Amino acid sequence: MNRRFYLFKRGNIFYVQFKNPKTRKLTTAKSTGERDRDRANYIVQKWLDEGFPDERKIEQLLTFDYLLSEFKKIDLTTADAKRITDHLKNCGLIKAVSINSESDDQNIKTFLTTFWNYESSPYVREKLAHGHSIGKRHCIEMTASIKRYWIPYFGDKSIHDLNKTDIKTFSLYLSEERKLAAKTINNIMSAGTVALTWAFKNEIINKNPTQGLIKFSGEQKKRGILSDKEIEKLFTLGDWRTNEAAKLGSLLACQTGLRAGEVVGLQIQNVGKDRLFVKHSFSWTDGLKSTKTGEEREIPILPETREKLLSLAHKNPNGWGPSSFIFWSVESSEKPMRTETLSTRLNHALESIGISNNERKSRGICFHSWRHYFARKMTDVLEERTARLTGHATSEMLQHYADHRNESDFKKAAEATTQVFGHIHDFKERKAQ
Repeated sequence: MNRRFYLFKRGNIFYVQFKNPKTRKLTTAKSTGERDRDRANYIVQKWLDEGFPDERKIEQLLTFDYLLSEFKKIDLTTADAKRITDHLKNCGLIKAVSINSESDDQNIKTFLTTFWNYESSPYVREKLAHGHSIGKRHCIEMTASIKRYWIPYFGDKSIHDLNKTDIKTFSLYLSEERKLAAKTINNIMSAGTVALTWAFKNEIINKNPTQGLIKFSGEQKKRGILSDKEIEKLFTLGDWRTNEAAKLGSLLACQTGLRAGEVVGLQIQNVGKDRLFVKHSFSWTDGLKSTKTGEEREIPILPETREKLLSLAHKNPNGWGPSSFIFWSVESSEKPMRTETLSTRLNHALESIGISNNERKSRGICFHSWRHYFARKMTDVLEERTARLTGHATSEMLQHYADHRNESDFKKAAEATTQVFGHIHDFKERKAQ
C-alpha cells in the first residue's frame, strides 16, 4: 500500500509527515494540534484537500521539494540561473539579483578598465548608438584616473561588494590625504561613479553605491587674460621660434574666440569670404569630430587674417584642396598641427616678453585665455551679444554672451570684430635676429 502520510505522537499531540511520491522522502513533521487520532486524521485529510491554512496545497509543496532536490543534482548554467531569476522577478518575489559567471568582470580593476575601453566598452557602444558624443580622449582620461586612483585604493575588490561607505571614504581620501582640488576630485570620482551607475541600471549589480554621493565644491581657478599692451608686445616682439602657424593660431583665437581644437580643425572649405564656418574640432586621439557643444556656428573674420590663413594653407607640402587642413602638420598628411604646439609656442613667446612660466601659471594664462579675452572685449562692444561666436551653451556663459541669429546681427558682430581687433593684424612682424 502506497501511504501518503504518517501520523505519530510527540507527547500528547499527533504530528504528521507527508511522503513525496517522487523523492520517496518524508517532509518535516507538522503538528495537527490534536490529541485524538481520529480528529488528527480528519485534519490531515482536510489539508490534503484544501492545503495548509494560508499556504499552498500539499501537492505544490511536494512538487517544489522535488524540484529543489533536482536542482541540487545538476550543474546549473548562467543561462539557467537567469531564467530562474527572471521568473522570480516576474512573480514580484525579487527586484534584482547578481548572477556570477566566468565572463563577468567582477573586480574593480577589470570592470572599470573595460568600461572605459573605447573599442570594447558596451557603454561607449550604447552612447554612440543613441547619437551621443563620446571621444577616445575622454575615455583615455577616465582610464588614467581609474589606474592612478581607483585601482591602487580598492585593489581587487568586487564591484558587488562596494557600498556607499566605501565610495564616500574614497572621496574623502582624495580630499584629505591626497589634498586634491575639488574639480580634480569630482573628475576622478566620475570615472567610477558613471560606470557603477550604468552597472546598476543594467542589473549587473543589485545596488548603486554611488547614489546620493555629494560632489565637492570649491572656487574654480579663473582663466587670466593678457592686457592690451601685453598682447601688442606678444605679437610684435614675442619669439615664436619661427613658427608662423602657431603665431597665426593665437592671433586667430584672439580675434574669434576659437578653441584650440577648433583652430587646428579648420579646413579650407570652412573659410568664407567674410566668415569662418566652425563645424569641427580635432584631436589626435579622436580625429575630426563635432564642436564641444555639437553645434555649428559662423563667426566674422578680418580680411587680413583670412589672407594669412589661405596663405598658410597653400604652403602645405602635402598639397591642398577643400578638405585640406589650414594648420597642417609635417608629421602626417591626414592630420593637422597638434594643439599642444599652439600652447607650447605661446608659452615660449610669453616668456620671451618677460612673462615667466611661474607668473603665467599664477595668473591662469593659457591658450584658452584667448577665448576669455575675445569674450570680454566683444561683450564691451556688443553688450552681451556673442554667444554664437564663442559657442557657449551653458546658462552661466550665456549671461555674458548673446546671440546673432541673422545677417543683421552678424553684420553688427563683424563691425565689432573690426573695431576691437582690427588693429592687431597691423602689428609689425618681429624681425629675425
